[in-house]
Amino acid sequence: MADTGARQSGVGVAAPIWQRLRFDAKAQAEQEPALSSYLNATVLNHETLAEALCYQLAQKAGGPDMSALQIREICEEAYKTDPAIVAAAERDLKAVLDGDPYRPCPCRPTSRHAASTHHRPRAPSHRSPRPSHDR
Repeated sequence: MADTGARQSGVGVAAPIWQRLRFDAKAQAEQEPALSSYLNATVLNHETLAEALCYQLAQKAGGPDMSALQIREICEEAYKTDPAIVAAAERDLKAVLDGDPYRPCPCRPTSRHAASTHHRPRAPSHRSPRPSHDR
């Protein structure tokens, strides 16, 4: 049976949201040559979201104490052990791409989140503490 690209979410399987992101990244890479190498490294060279996440985490966290390759292997094992990690990332990515107003996103705070970032704590009150009802 031929792979139609309409496989379900999971480790080692391309989810529809990942296919959409790859399609958009390919279009951007063709339109913006300056972004082409970055988009290839971070999106287009990876068949699944799990692969891309492993790559990104390894690049960010790799260093002299633990190589990027070691971190990538740890991520791959974690994603195989618990596919819910990748599924959660897919849901978050979908919320960002679809602009879901009911799903909080750190890059697009809701009014409640926006208000809390500007909240200033009140000065402490000079009143005595409330009496305790414990007897």
